[in-house]
Order: sequence, then structure tokens, then C-alpha cells
Amino acid sequence: MVIEKEILKKYNGVTPEAMVESAKRHIDLLRSLDFHQIKVSIKASDVPRTVEAYRRLSFGERQQLRDVYRRFNRLSLDQQENLRDRFRRMPPQQRQELRDRTLRPPGRR
Repeated sequence: MVIEKEILKKYNGVTPEAMVESAKRHIDLLRSLDFHQIKVSIKASDVPRTVEAYRRLSFGERQQLRDVYRRFNRLSLDQQENLRDRFRRMPPQQRQELRDRTLRPPGRR
């Protein structure tokens, strides 16, 4: 992946923030094309910059996951159980597709 020129200009070069924004653009593009099993690999010319980019990317994904959990927990217990029942009744292939589209915390793949 090459960082887009406009992102490089916005961040004044290759920074962890620029790398993450570029990666998220590519992820969004792949998801819009109905690809959901995506592996992200970020590389920089030095290790500290690469590590920081991975930290920033994983923090953003965890924040999104927390938002999903918070929304689920705001539902009434009946609504939560209804969603669980609907999930259990789905055909296995459909359940797997839903899991593939869901953000998963790091280390739980």
C-alpha cells in the first residue's frame, strides 16, 4: 500500500497518523466491495513508527467495538435475548458471514 499524496500533504510526510488514515481508507474500500475478511499489514522504514501506527489502528478498532457493546447493553434484556435468539436460529453459513463482518478485538481471531 502506498500512502496517498493528499494524506502525505495533510500530515507533512509519512507519520503513524498518515499510515492509519491510509489503511482505513483501503479497509473501507474493500468493505464497500463486500470483502470482509481483511488482514492489514503496515510497514515503515523504522520500527517505532510501525509500532505506533499499529497501536493507533488497533485503538480505533477497539473504540468501535466498545461502541457496539455499549449500544447492545442499552437495549432492554428482552431485546438482547431476541437478538441472541435470532442469531442462534440463523443458518451456520449466515452466522459465519455475520461474524466475518463484525469487528473482533485483537487476539480473538
